[in-house]
Amino acid sequence: MPFTCLYNIYAAALRSVGDSRTPVRFLIVSCLINIVSDLLLVAVLRMGVLGAALATVLAQGVSALLCILYVNQSVPELRFPWRELRIDRRLARKTLSYGSLTALQQCAQPIGNLVIQGTINTLGGSAAAAFSAARKIEDIGLLPGRSIATAMTALIAQNRGAGDAERVERGFRKGMLVELVSGLAVCAAVLLLRAPLMTLFSEDREIVAEGLAYFSVIGFCYWLPCLTNGMQGYFRGVGAMKSSLFATLTQISFRVAATLLLVPRLGVSGVGLACVVGWSAMLLWTLPFRLFLRRRADGSAAARSKLIS
Repeated sequence: MPFTCLYNIYAAALRSVGDSRTPVRFLIVSCLINIVSDLLLVAVLRMGVLGAALATVLAQGVSALLCILYVNQSVPELRFPWRELRIDRRLARKTLSYGSLTALQQCAQPIGNLVIQGTINTLGGSAAAAFSAARKIEDIGLLPGRSIATAMTALIAQNRGAGDAERVERGFRKGMLVELVSGLAVCAAVLLLRAPLMTLFSEDREIVAEGLAYFSVIGFCYWLPCLTNGMQGYFRGVGAMKSSLFATLTQISFRVAATLLLVPRLGVSGVGLACVVGWSAMLLWTLPFRLFLRRRADGSAAARSKLIS
């Protein structure tokens, strides 16, 4: 855990000064070390689960060490003597405030997913297996949208801190455009390849059929979660953490309610439709609310300009 925390801290700090490539390079090195160590410790030395754990710790330790060495040698604005490491109470309160809201947000999603999974389980083993496989495919397909949202957060936060409202707005619009294109690409890939993708997990005809029924509904709508990710990236970038939390609660609440209502009637297809309901409900209020935040920021900037003049 200390290695993971150190890597995340240094990677976030590097992104905050505009260097998003270096943390990725170190992560790639870490993944390669993990793979080679797994093969050596598990496949060759037969150390089993202990070997896998040691390989993971080694890889994480290397990624953290590379970040620390790189910052100390190449990024002077992030370099500091360890003796100067002390708590800034004001900043600590702000960090804990942001962190606690993010933690609540991260908890809401899996709790909702437990309820959804429990509802799916009532349909039988084939439906549960199909949904589990479909979610794995989804998780891979939606990774680009989450990464784009992270980039939007860094870009918007940097330019908000610099007082460049025009670049914040441009970054949001271009980020949302990239999110939309990414989502449409995922839609096309899933709709074209849904049958071979499902057979990677099972050749049971009933399981594959359930998975195809799910993708036949949700496969047209993966651009929606990409847009919701973009909105979350914007909210985090402007520091509107409560809005980000409420957006997640809106999405998961509507999704769970729709799942409980639709699954008994439509089966696995109802879960796909419930996801669409949740994403749409979130966008219905977050898009107008973003305009409100923008106007409020523009008003504050104009008031500061008058005060200065």
